[in-house]
Amino acid sequence: MVPQTYLYTISRRDIPVSQQAVQAGHAALEYAYQYGRPPDNHPTYVHLTTNSRIALEYERQRLREAGIVTTEFHESYKNWGLTAIACLLTQDNREILSHLPLWRADGQTPNPPSILESSIVKRPASQNQKSVREIVQTI
Repeated sequence: MVPQTYLYTISRRDIPVSQQAVQAGHAALEYAYQYGRPPDNHPTYVHLTTNSRIALEYERQRLREAGIVTTEFHESYKNWGLTAIACLLTQDNREILSHLPLWRADGQTPNPPSILESSIVKRPASQNQKSVREIVQTI
């Protein structure tokens, strides 16, 4: 039996709400272009959200360190940079993203600090300028 798959996208809340789902769609299309149809032919789609570009980069790094491939979308409009990522998960590894809230079209998604942002708040201001890699290594 082929395991159920879940196509996850994560977009940023610090861009206009009208663009958040669009950016997630771009990342999902990139995943489909690069990896094709999953073995179960029809994954469940889940759209999550995070607070910022830094938090999104951190989530991408966590997924990669767990051996999960991701695709990403970089929006050149207004120099937004990385706006969304996508990955394919199974029931066995879905918990890796369980701390992130679902995206809502009304923009009223809860705004809890991400794992990364929680660690930044606890640091002296002078250390908040570290790269994502440096921060991830200290967590």
